[in-house]
Amino acid sequence: PTILSRVHDGTKPLTWDKLQTITRLSDDGAKTWRQLESGPLTEPIANYFLDEENGMLLRYNRLPLPESDRESKSQAYYQQISSDAGTTWGPRQPLDFDERVLCYYTITRLQNGRLLWFTTENRPELSTDPTLYNSELFFVVKTWIGDWRPDLSGIDWEPVATLRVEPRMGLQGLDEPSACQLRDGRIFALFRQCGSLPSQEELGFPNVKLYSVSEDEGRTWSEPEPLTYQDGKYVNTSVSFSSAFCSAKNGRVYVILNILNRPFEGCNPRSTLHIAEVDTENLSVKRDTITIIDELQGEHDYHTGYSNWEMLEDRDTRNMLLFMKLENGPVYDGYDWNLYRYEIELPE
Repeated sequence: PTILSRVHDGTKPLTWDKLQTITRLSDDGAKTWRQLESGPLTEPIANYFLDEENGMLLRYNRLPLPESDRESKSQAYYQQISSDAGTTWGPRQPLDFDERVLCYYTITRLQNGRLLWFTTENRPELSTDPTLYNSELFFVVKTWIGDWRPDLSGIDWEPVATLRVEPRMGLQGLDEPSACQLRDGRIFALFRQCGSLPSQEELGFPNVKLYSVSEDEGRTWSEPEPLTYQDGKYVNTSVSFSSAFCSAKNGRVYVILNILNRPFEGCNPRSTLHIAEVDTENLSVKRDTITIIDELQGEHDYHTGYSNWEMLEDRDTRNMLLFMKLENGPVYDGYDWNLYRYEIELPE
């Protein structure tokens, strides 16, 4: 199978909005790559989803609107469909996303053939707790259900649910969702959360990962609650990215995250990246399965860390491929900005 990758070219001194992208293909499980200089897969900058059941390739992106069209919003979201592995593309189709959508995440194909998609909206007006500072960032997560049209010309998306928490439970709301469907049909979703410090008036809330469960294919969700170990103790973590997936190799559910040995405030440390199996009976982490993926060494800067990776399950080996680079590593101290491939060998 061929793997398509679009990466930012970070070797040039450009601001984030002007960074160029590089398109590469791999035919050997991301061990070696060849670069595409031109063609239908190099433009525009987009995310991709392949529906392996019908062979249709979807790409989706957002583009700035011309000044003359910016009456109600400054950007628009689109999807395009290809039936020939990206050689040709159908017309660009607008997506009915709110202007406040900040991010869209990986699309998940459900067991019934429908598609599940998460978006995050910034809704600071919902951060109304007077005992907390007025944050300019307060996120809610929306879930969308997609159905292929009969002629496979596109996907019709329906917004079906909104997930949120009170400010006391998450200063910045819910963000960075990652979800997988268990073999029994339940959907397990994991979220980033920002805790709050205790005060004389409030107990505060620690930095954890929150999770929610849907038993009706994403239409309704349980109230988000902290991810814990099997004994009920919180899985301490920084305010950071995380992933959840159900392995096609063994049917087990895993989480990838930065686990800490005690509560911390803020986005650091991200010094060690872990993977652990989830007990699907009560959706808790099995402490004895925690394994280190990578960790900083003594000579590394404290603020350097492992986060914001991309994942892909290898179709042949059914191992998980993870792509990641060190964050916040000062180049003058010997750090590099290379993107590394990790292969996580899972048990049968």
